[in-house]
Amino acid sequence: MIKDIKGTQDFELTEEKLVPFIWLRQNRQEEIINLEPSMSATDINNIIENLSKRDIPSSKTLIFQFVDGTYNFDDFIRFYDFRGAGRLYIQGNTSDAQTANSNQKVMLNFTSNYRRGIILYSINVNYCEFKYLRINKQNTGSTNLDENCSLRLSSNTAKLKILYNYFNLENNNYGACIYATQTEAEITACMFNRGYYGLCAAYSSHIRLANSPSDNPSAYGIYQYNNGNISKAGSPYPFGTVANERYGLGTGGIA
Repeated sequence: MIKDIKGTQDFELTEEKLVPFIWLRQNRQEEIINLEPSMSATDINNIIENLSKRDIPSSKTLIFQFVDGTYNFDDFIRFYDFRGAGRLYIQGNTSDAQTANSNQKVMLNFTSNYRRGIILYSINVNYCEFKYLRINKQNTGSTNLDENCSLRLSSNTAKLKILYNYFNLENNNYGACIYATQTEAEITACMFNRGYYGLCAAYSSHIRLANSPSDNPSAYGIYQYNNGNISKAGSPYPFGTVANERYGLGTGGIA
């Protein structure tokens, strides 16, 4: 028996009455946005834009769910300007949580010239996870890292985790599987494939890297420059045909 809302009368809360309240509470905490293989890059970017630039409260998790299948895009996907004390998840099939490989159930193909694949920009929520995806990016030979990467991380203050993803850049001419600037992130249990660099951290980025090997090697596995910092927190790591690590300008480092 419990009191009514005024605290003046007892009434019995049976299982039949309780279940709807539990269902409402659970679904109030999560908002799931399904993204379909039939959608274009423009379609998805419009959905994201309509949901960005707003606070996510601490009681809420916003989930962008890529439905199983192969996606073919002629432009990059922009997740940007999310803020608040809540959580943001960008994910594929949760059954791919055990390991990253080329058989992820969600495959995102980016065929555009001189463009990145996905960018996470100004993600300023309390916590963010990017997980369970395979990203294939054509390498068209651009010497600009910002325009030739599978995943771009920029100006993010969220506690950011990159988990169980497969990052592919088609060849070793230039570019990076992941290029990070002004971002602090943990990259765990991912796999890197080709690209001139596996992981590049620059401009005051702090990247914690663990258990994320190469499938096929890059020219350089890890590249740090302009005050980028990479902390190796548990092997294996991306490796390269020229060298496993490369150091650039500034006071950052690889440790």
